[in-house]
Amino acid sequence: MNALFALEGKRALVAGGGLGIGRASARLLAQCGAAVAVADLDGARANETAAELRAAGGIATGIAADLREAAQAERVVAEAVQGLGGLDILVNIIGQTGERGALADMPPERLENALSVNLRHHVYTCAAFIRHLRAAKSGGAIVMTGSLAGVLGAPGLASYGASKAALISLTRTLAVECGPLGIRVNCVVPGMINTDRSRKRPEVVEKARAVIPLGRVGEQEEVAKAILFLASDLASYVSGQILVTDGGQTVLGAFDNL
Repeated sequence: MNALFALEGKRALVAGGGLGIGRASARLLAQCGAAVAVADLDGARANETAAELRAAGGIATGIAADLREAAQAERVVAEAVQGLGGLDILVNIIGQTGERGALADMPPERLENALSVNLRHHVYTCAAFIRHLRAAKSGGAIVMTGSLAGVLGAPGLASYGASKAALISLTRTLAVECGPLGIRVNCVVPGMINTDRSRKRPEVVEKARAVIPLGRVGEQEEVAKAILFLASDLASYVSGQILVTDGGQTVLGAFDNL
């Protein structure tokens, strides 16, 4: 079955791979044959995930970095290339919802933080990754991770929603720019997912079930499967696309109050 994804010999960098959807994605990519570099703000988390992948028979390395800084993004790509012998896949997971509140009452620093955490690192890591593939004259795949807040109106999450909407625009722009280089660029948009953050808000999870046609929240591994598909050769003719993974929630246009 793993041969179906054609990841044997591929090298992947998972930005934000130390926990949650990032760790689930790193596991799945490794299970399907890819060597994986796990980058995370928390070096211990990155190394722990990498050690887990190696213990399961995979090739993996952990890298600590704050990818909101261009120089560190450049360093992470260089270290991943050195550690794995090259790169073919970039998966960008890092993101943070932040505090809720009306835009008119939002402190400027909250807006800046949202843009930094949810958008800036994507720009920097993508740029460094694309430069590497261009120099190596090889194609590859980039998978972004967005949010329903970037697709639907998200009251109380203006800064988060704006940054995620910008990420969708970035995905489409890079798909056009990088197509001639043989680089595919796509974005997975998760809905309500069972994460540490959502588990702290059981009342929200319960409300979500009422507006999700499948009647449940998603699991991190289900988002990882969507990421795996877009990173793999199964999606060899897919680029510039937004893959919503939400149990059908957007069909109802239901985001308010979740």
